[in-house]
Amino acid sequence: MSAYSTEDYDDAYYAKVQTIAVLPKETADPKATPPVPPYFQMQVARGYLSSRVTQYTSFEFDALYPTMEHFSRSRIEAWYTKTPIGRWGPHVKDVLRIFVEYRVTGENDEGAVFLNSLTQHKKKDIDLVTPPTELLQKIPTLHIYQNPKNTLDRHYVFRQPDGRTVVVMCGLGCTGRTTWKGKLKLHYIFPEVRFSEMAEIDTAVNKLIDSFQPIQIK
Repeated sequence: MSAYSTEDYDDAYYAKVQTIAVLPKETADPKATPPVPPYFQMQVARGYLSSRVTQYTSFEFDALYPTMEHFSRSRIEAWYTKTPIGRWGPHVKDVLRIFVEYRVTGENDEGAVFLNSLTQHKKKDIDLVTPPTELLQKIPTLHIYQNPKNTLDRHYVFRQPDGRTVVVMCGLGCTGRTTWKGKLKLHYIFPEVRFSEMAEIDTAVNKLIDSFQPIQIK
């Protein structure tokens, strides 16, 4: 987190809760104070924030998996490595980068939209591949869609018990796309070494957003 490199605060500072606003992507002036409704208001610990900004059209933060804790001085070794390529190198397997976005118009459930698109075109240019047994045992609803011209181009699609659709794509890391209660668009990046844990990671991300107590201001 950039806060660590520029400011010297203790753990109590990082744990302090701050109110932030997630504004619609369509917002004309994201710096307007107070923001014009509708928007979402959240209670977020300072450790998740990389700056003092309190209004976002795209809220980005990091968390440690599986605890989903925020950054603090006491956890610095888990966030940074001493390798030349930095903290997003192959040795960091417990950091998630999470993005939250809100749209007033259109569909916020990226997973559902993507699945519908794949389903409509799969007969032409998408193959449905049988998932490995061990993955299917962990995620019974899993489907794998593959580009027949490039076997590395795969989309892993599954439905969570709460009805959310999740789409995961991998390549120099994995990216999951889904929604928070159909109201906020979510996507998150996690290390490929945790690929088999994608369903658990998705659940953890949604529970973390729950803990921020999002409230829509109309």
